[in-house]
Amino acid sequence: MMGPILPPPPKPTRGPILPLRGPIPPPPQINEKNGLMVKIPPEEDEDDLGGTPPMLGGSQSGGAGGSPRFTGLGKEEVLRAAGTAPWRRARALLLVLFWGGWLGMVGAAAAIVARAPRCDPPGPWWQKGALYRAPPKPFGGDLKGVSDHLHPLGAQRPLLEELDPALGTLGDLEELLKKAKDRGLRVLLDLTPDPWGAQPWGGENRTRLTPQLPGAVSAWLGRGLKGIFLDAVEELEPELVAEWRNLTEKLGGVLVLGSRSQDPLGLRRALNVSGEGQLLIGQFPTGSAPIDDVIDLLRNPKIHLGWSVGSPRQHALGSLDPSSAPWRLLLLWMLPGPPVLNYGDEVGLTDPPGGDGQLTPMPWELIGQIQEGGNSSEAVLLSLSRRLSRLRSQEPVLQRGGFEPVTSESGTSAFLRSWDFRRRFLVVLNRSPEPRPPFLATPPGLPARATLLASTHGPRPPPEALELNAMQLRPHEGAVLGLAPPTP
Repeated sequence: MMGPILPPPPKPTRGPILPLRGPIPPPPQINEKNGLMVKIPPEEDEDDLGGTPPMLGGSQSGGAGGSPRFTGLGKEEVLRAAGTAPWRRARALLLVLFWGGWLGMVGAAAAIVARAPRCDPPGPWWQKGALYRAPPKPFGGDLKGVSDHLHPLGAQRPLLEELDPALGTLGDLEELLKKAKDRGLRVLLDLTPDPWGAQPWGGENRTRLTPQLPGAVSAWLGRGLKGIFLDAVEELEPELVAEWRNLTEKLGGVLVLGSRSQDPLGLRRALNVSGEGQLLIGQFPTGSAPIDDVIDLLRNPKIHLGWSVGSPRQHALGSLDPSSAPWRLLLLWMLPGPPVLNYGDEVGLTDPPGGDGQLTPMPWELIGQIQEGGNSSEAVLLSLSRRLSRLRSQEPVLQRGGFEPVTSESGTSAFLRSWDFRRRFLVVLNRSPEPRPPFLATPPGLPARATLLASTHGPRPPPEALELNAMQLRPHEGAVLGLAPPTP
């Protein structure tokens, strides 16, 4: 038995077939030209829906050929186009811009490096300030008195001599060292066997005391002193000095040597004994042209000379003519090497006549009455010392820079302190009793203008900016001038 016959499924409907307009476009053609695959779009009928509007990227050109065919440029065409004048100018311009920009960046980097603040390598502490000789008895009476006056006038590093246990107890010494440390000061001990004798290391002193020196160095440095001072080094053998220096440095201290010679030849002999790199304190010549006498020593960067006016046994600066004492004090602070001041040099202290080896006690009451900036000779020296001390402590060039003499007019002296691409310092001196110009023309290699930083005669009337070729120095005047850094 059969079920009902289902009607056939409906036939799918088809939309109206629209007639094609025009021939079927051929597929895109691929053309190989000069090794490049270039796609060639098919031609279109110019009447095909009126074409694409130009604003949407269509072609504005018509004609029987339809849209243009983009086939690229051949090698020969590219070379011909590259040789035309516009493209040559464009390439030259781009080349100039590239190299100009590159050189500009290199120059800017070099200028930044040259003018950037430098990280100065560490150097010996004695390069940054002055050494100040302060024998306990005349300076403060005893160790407690020294502790009460640990504010050297114009100096930053006291050099303590003649430390005698009779002047106080070891507790007094410890208190002194503690106060010095709190103020950033270092205390050195004079272990010269006979500091007042004509030959400190002669005869019995050498035989009896020289073998005891290594033990004394170890003992005193172990108590907190920072170094040892030994005078009259020219009387010693180089091997012995080298042994004591190695011992001192091994214990964390510094060995400072002194020479009693007052002439350049004697200083050279002392330098041969002290050795290279060793700090030696020499007596600065007192002649009319002291710089000329030691110019070779000043120009040698391997020589470390500290300068003093006179010996540890006398106040020579105060005994000089009052007109020349200020510019000699200025020299001590401005020359290479640390300045070495006897206590009282900053106020022109003198010793009693007779030369019996008695040092004048420090006149603390008088110093308290001195008005800085006053017209007295003591006030002039005190103000100058403090001003030069501040300047040297702030300027690495004055602490570690080189020395170069500068040619100047008759009766005057000049030298330049410089280091790297930093501000330079020109020191000028008039040693005569008459006003004199240091220069008639600007010295070669120096700028025409300078800034007055310090003068032995006090501040000058404004302006402080000076023309070097028009500057006049007053009688016996010394001045420190600041110059612009050299051009990198």
